Amino acid sequence: MKHNYSLNPPFSVTWNIENFNMCPLNYQQKISSPSFVVQALGGTRWKLILYPKGLPCPDYMSAYLLRETYHHKFEKIIVDLEFTLICTHMEKSTKLCNVSFGEGNYHGVSKLLRIRYRNGKYIFSCKKITLICRITSRDEVSLHNSSDSLYLSNHLLLLFKSSYLADIVINCRKEEFRVHTAIIMARCPQLLDHLHFVNNTSFPRKAEIFKFEISVFKHLLKYIYTGIISVPLHNLRVKLYEAAYLLDMEDLTETMDSLPDISSINTAFSTEQCYFTWTIEKSHLLRQRSLIRILQFNTMYFHDLFITLQINPVPEGIQENLSVHFGLNSFNANRPVFLWYKIFLNDTQGNRLYCIHRKGSFANDGTWLGNKSFDFEMLPDEFVLECHIEVSDDTYTSQVRTTIDDSSPDWELNCRYYRSTFQLSKDMNRLLESRKFSDTIIRCKDQKFAVHRAILEVRSAFFRKLFKQFEIINGRMTVNPISPYLLHCVIVYAYSGMIKITKRKKLINLHKFAIALDMHALKQKCASCLHKEKKSISLKRNLG
Repeated sequence: MKHNYSLNPPFSVTWNIENFNMCPLNYQQKISSPSFVVQALGGTRWKLILYPKGLPCPDYMSAYLLRETYHHKFEKIIVDLEFTLICTHMEKSTKLCNVSFGEGNYHGVSKLLRIRYRNGKYIFSCKKITLICRITSRDEVSLHNSSDSLYLSNHLLLLFKSSYLADIVINCRKEEFRVHTAIIMARCPQLLDHLHFVNNTSFPRKAEIFKFEISVFKHLLKYIYTGIISVPLHNLRVKLYEAAYLLDMEDLTETMDSLPDISSINTAFSTEQCYFTWTIEKSHLLRQRSLIRILQFNTMYFHDLFITLQINPVPEGIQENLSVHFGLNSFNANRPVFLWYKIFLNDTQGNRLYCIHRKGSFANDGTWLGNKSFDFEMLPDEFVLECHIEVSDDTYTSQVRTTIDDSSPDWELNCRYYRSTFQLSKDMNRLLESRKFSDTIIRCKDQKFAVHRAILEVRSAFFRKLFKQFEIINGRMTVNPISPYLLHCVIVYAYSGMIKITKRKKLINLHKFAIALDMHALKQKCASCLHKEKKSISLKRNLG
């Protein structure tokens, strides 16, 4: 069987990192997501890795995708990657193509986003960031999802939408659907058992169904006619899966199982927050030279945080300098601790006069490395400090869930790929062979073909002309100027998108017949088969 390489729907993993502005990690230090499984890649396990302060270069944030070692049968997996970083005021994307992953390999973007200037000053600070990684596999896709079966799918969709020669009208919660008994019987015979026929003497027959919601039933009918599934919402997907199980539709169940999910990972750096107000008399602060306030936290590396205030008059006397100093007790060396604070300086009436908004960290010996002093105009005699403080160490928590993200832009793109047209071709071919529910008998010389007029007419202009040219009496028509064998081949192709010819001479005759009938798809199918046979004969001669 011939194979070609094709892109499958992308699997998306969305990694939301909360309190990112409190990230204490330094250059070449990483944060890793929990493991997640990609069913579309054979159930392999993966992990996202982020270097907030860079890996090879300290000026750029780095992001990588790691394939975990899991003793899996797939030695190499080739994918396309797209990393997208989203934060408050910007969005940055980078694509990588034809990336090969063995177990334990990682690939990614070393310069995803510039985070500081060359002078070493950081320019990136966001409360929350989102890293999206789209993984698109480049695996082999057999020709059972070829253009022939997709043409069949599209034509049957037209038949469903047009309701041409439909013989059943199904009422589902006050909405009517006109369908064809033959196609329903061929694709999902269990569905007929759930129909409640109202009046069997009318045409088309009328029936009701109470088992399904309108949205579920509509998608179910579209799948029956096309073999293609489009499910944009998670709750609808679950209900459609239940419907497939109820109706014993194995191909739909398998198709639903193969839908790639969207993994959502939520990570938050552990922070402790504190809010308080501090009323200060300037004269008292000047007499004491400094005031100290102790705040208690429950982090891994310290318990008490000291805040020290000082007022230092500027020599010119126009401004005053307020020093803010932070200190720790019981500090565990060689552990990162990060601190963010916002301090509003208000007068006693509650009017905000100034705002100090900074972040900083502590050195290995516990020394405060942040800004220490701020210049103000002359401070009022009495003022109130409104303090918001957050403290973080290097601990963080993560949760991973696999779901269908209703708002994801991928769904509009991906849904058209979810198909099982191979089973559609098989079912339609069985329908032709069974002769069930046929409404027309075509006599061609000494052979008879029991067919379904609506299917043939929607598939080819040749059959539309045929039914107009020859008179149908009691569901029977006679067509003599055509070869019975070629007519049979064309009918089989119209039902299934397949041709069943092994001899080269007959294949050539069918190719000529397709050209004469202006059946472009069948002509291409014959040409492709002739080309493969020619290559096979040439190979045998060379080997011989």
